[in-house]
Amino acid sequence: MAATSPAQANIYFTHKTRIAVCILCAGLILALPGCAGGRGVFGGGVDFSLAVAPGSQTVAAGSSIGYAITINQKSGLGPLVQLSVSGLPPGATAGFGGESISGPGTANLVILTAINTPTGTFHLTITGSDFSGTQATEAMMTVTPGPPLLDFIVSVTPASRTTLGGGVVDYKVSVTSDNAAPVNLSVSGLPAGATGIFNPASITHQGTSTLTVTTQDPTAPGFYGLNVIGTDPTGTQKVPIILNIPSVDFTLQQQIGPFTVMAGGNAIGTVTATPVLGALQSVSLSVVSGLPPGASASFSPATLGGPVTSSTLTVTTTTSLMPGLYQLVVQGTDASGIQTVQVPFQVISGNPSAGFFLAAVPDEHEVQPGGSASYTIIVSNNAGPVPPVTFTLTGGPLNGSMGITPLGNNAFLLSVSTDPLDNERITSVLITATGPNGTQQIEVSLQIDQIPIIAKGGL
Repeated sequence: MAATSPAQANIYFTHKTRIAVCILCAGLILALPGCAGGRGVFGGGVDFSLAVAPGSQTVAAGSSIGYAITINQKSGLGPLVQLSVSGLPPGATAGFGGESISGPGTANLVILTAINTPTGTFHLTITGSDFSGTQATEAMMTVTPGPPLLDFIVSVTPASRTTLGGGVVDYKVSVTSDNAAPVNLSVSGLPAGATGIFNPASITHQGTSTLTVTTQDPTAPGFYGLNVIGTDPTGTQKVPIILNIPSVDFTLQQQIGPFTVMAGGNAIGTVTATPVLGALQSVSLSVVSGLPPGASASFSPATLGGPVTSSTLTVTTTTSLMPGLYQLVVQGTDASGIQTVQVPFQVISGNPSAGFFLAAVPDEHEVQPGGSASYTIIVSNNAGPVPPVTFTLTGGPLNGSMGITPLGNNAFLLSVSTDPLDNERITSVLITATGPNGTQQIEVSLQIDQIPIIAKGGL
């Protein structure tokens, strides 16, 4: 990965931390001018560290391995860190025991290899991201030859299923055999109290079987690595699969932050609840912390359920709101428990005499060269009607393109496209809106990733 130049770093941190954070109070992240030299959200760069153990492992093709990903927070606020992994060998798949984690904490990374995964040593990069930035750590994975080829092949779909404790899931097991003897099927690694039944329990020549896994209520939440085992007189084949048991029967996602809003303006986005099984039960939404004085939040609707899985979240500010960095904690509650999601945002000062205010939702994107990003620019005025405005765009990626089009209800779509040969790391777009009584400006950022070059045969 190419290093970020000081000029590029300055562009990024200027956007992310125009006002560096110096006060942590009542769960809010407030910012004052001139503190900590503008280095990162907490005055010292990214707010968490990332570690992986073990650093190197060996696995036979067709088997699975696990890594423990540890997250430590510097500030102690414990914001949600999103996890991802790259550098997997061909034929391998990976999953986390929850793709996001509130630090400090540990997540399990499970990697499933295929029988045809090539041998060699592979360089894995585990990346964590939260509103303060991105960290990465590295691990090695050496793939050795799998067991000798058998007279039969077993495959399982899907590779991962999710259910609550007490739930039931099915996997489809396919068998192709050149042997006249039947292939007998079994499963290992089930959580305590769970059962696995195959129908049929053996297959001769070619066919499919349904593996039904029935869990016990309660079952400890976790990320369970199972093995579907096929056996005939020529030997045994194990196919790794995953059973994920969450603690709550819905997940909660937000599609609004990180955003930037001018003091006096509004930001609008969505919060979505997704059921783990069946229809969504009644989920009540609320903001439990992070609203600074001079701001309010509302949901429409405030309760989700059945076919209604998304709510519009509106964050309303006043001109008295102190500029700085903040973080809302949105909570969803149903009969099974609570899920939370964090919404980071930045408040900037504007020109009240212009008669309107701007917000950018989200205020940052990450793409690969040749990719494109979209931002919603919201024009609002809590003190009266919104005047007509015109836009001017400056900055943006080299050799790329930009445009802004109306969406209705005083919202506009900003589209930014990059060139496939673009080698920039971080760029920004300055949006200038002009109305009858003055102008307002707001900025969004775009991080352009470099496509890694992977040498054949591993490292």
